[in-house]
Amino acid sequence: MSCFHYPLAVIKSAFAALEPGGYLELQDCVAPWHSLDDTLSGTTLWRFHQMTIAAAASLGRDVTQVVKYKAFFEEAGFVDVKKVHYQWPLGKWAKGEKMKKVGEMFQEDVESLMDVLAERLLVRGAGIEKEKADEMVEAVRRDCRDGKVHAYMSGWVLFLVWWLCAGADQNRIVVHGRKPE
Repeated sequence: MSCFHYPLAVIKSAFAALEPGGYLELQDCVAPWHSLDDTLSGTTLWRFHQMTIAAAASLGRDVTQVVKYKAFFEEAGFVDVKKVHYQWPLGKWAKGEKMKKVGEMFQEDVESLMDVLAERLLVRGAGIEKEKADEMVEAVRRDCRDGKVHAYMSGWVLFLVWWLCAGADQNRIVVHGRKPE
């Protein structure tokens, strides 16, 4: 849903297209990222993340509005709206083998997207010189690989059978709702 300028309009459109009793599921990432122990603060990763959020906003895309999805579902007319919140670590610092693997996979995803995010958001959106953006990406990769940075991303999932928008396999929030009979 971060890919839409007006997610409420998309949700309302999906609601209108559903048969009574139909469901909608949406998934998306929550920005900004967090760390429970403040190890993200002051890192290049944190600065990069904040800069990409601001650059996306300057291009007309509010990537922080995911937290409003449940209210959007309810405003569109859905009932029995449920929200499930996931947290995915960035790296293998989390406890438990499953979360370490999730963190490792999320880190690979994040690192593979850094160049594209820098080019599209920082260079084109924020007007930063490409060389400076490239330097920042390398510093971000170092932060990602540093086991001392305990960052995680949250996410949401909203449900309806008619539509599935998988914005993230990492941290996500699940929200789902049913069109009344």
